[in-house]
Amino acid sequence: MRVRLAVSSILKLPSAGLTPEQREDLLSRYVATPDPSVAWGVGGPVKCARECGGDLLLPRGQLLDILGYLNGLGHAVDLDDGKVSSGGQLGLDFQGKLHPYQQPVAEALVQGCQGFVVLPCGGGKTVTALSAMCAAGRTTLVLVHTKELLVQWFLALQKFCGAVPGQIRDKICDIRPVTVAMIQTMAKWPAGDVLALGGYFGTVITDEIQHLPALTWFGLQNLLACRNRWGLSATPSRSDGMHTVTGWVLGPKLAEVTYPELLAGGHLMAPAIYVVPTTFTFQQSGEEEAPEMLARLGREVEHDDERNQLILRLVLTAQREGRQTLVLVDRIRHGERLARLLAKVGVAAWPLSSRTPHTLRHAILAKFQAGGLACLVATQLADEGLDLPQLESLILAAPSRSANRTQQRAGRLMRTAPGKRTPWLFDLADSQVVLLAERLAERLKVYRGVLQVEPIFLA
Repeated sequence: MRVRLAVSSILKLPSAGLTPEQREDLLSRYVATPDPSVAWGVGGPVKCARECGGDLLLPRGQLLDILGYLNGLGHAVDLDDGKVSSGGQLGLDFQGKLHPYQQPVAEALVQGCQGFVVLPCGGGKTVTALSAMCAAGRTTLVLVHTKELLVQWFLALQKFCGAVPGQIRDKICDIRPVTVAMIQTMAKWPAGDVLALGGYFGTVITDEIQHLPALTWFGLQNLLACRNRWGLSATPSRSDGMHTVTGWVLGPKLAEVTYPELLAGGHLMAPAIYVVPTTFTFQQSGEEEAPEMLARLGREVEHDDERNQLILRLVLTAQREGRQTLVLVDRIRHGERLARLLAKVGVAAWPLSSRTPHTLRHAILAKFQAGGLACLVATQLADEGLDLPQLESLILAAPSRSANRTQQRAGRLMRTAPGKRTPWLFDLADSQVVLLAERLAERLKVYRGVLQVEPIFLA
């Protein structure tokens, strides 16, 4: 039996040619359920397939898988990609030069059409994608989720492509052959407007795709019928297991470069990792629900004077060596408290968080990059899109267990820069608390297994 499979922003397959069991099989195979023990923000099961108006609507990234499924049932498939948008001619030349490890990654994007690539922090995801964009030669939409990333892409497009991009953010809608768009802004648009916009572009590049399982992210992808749909990430895997959604929606992993490859080639710098013991203690109550217990734990970490004084001593140690320091915390108030304590001992420090106004945020970063600040104290805002290649000292003051976050945070330190010394990473080990000792064990796996650096345990 012949069946027609239509390709656009999604795959559309008529239900009539399938038995009820086969329809249910296809619908159920694209349901992802997050690990309930991990708090990532994806609350319940994510369904990437549904039935509507006599058709099965299936995730486009699984095109080859679905073709194989249908062929296995004995169906001959007529593929109709007439609604896929090739966009217009781009006419930009790439004005940079890729490293040898980046060239095959760019080629994999162009040849693969849809899928994602993995490069470590500092590996040049942006410049690699720009080279692929110019080679593909189609009008391009870049999707980001922070204003820091939007600025980063703007600057890179100007530097490496000689392009002044358009932008979609807040109330600004300036559409050009290359346009950088905030996902949060486009998610508020009517579906018809997003569909129409997708028809203008032939390529869509989504940055930081580890967030794609969120409804606003993959819902947007399902409205963009661009021929090339590429994703970028340093850490696509998720501890809640929901990274399967990324492959369903975007397609397969097309290429990957690892930390050891970049370290061996001198493209990243291996840090000296110091595990610093604390005296922090915490009394768990069997009557508390997990959210309440974790909130109380965060408050007690923030207010622990001895632990905070340890952080100050580490900053001062780095300052005496002429090293600028980034302190990473989980709570905004903790960052503000540490910045005040540092100021009292004569350290020029600023807190940086989502509360920091955008213009002030850029002024603080510019001052730090110019050497005018000894220390930044930042929240999760610094986990993605923060480019500080001269950074020589990092303090992980928040007891995180996330492998992705640990990689992202260590990556802030590993970029190369002229005259840069071996960077220092201080990891605060709250080993007297069972939960926090378990989190430390997860971070040590990243240091040893991913970064291939053996930590030094201080007394």
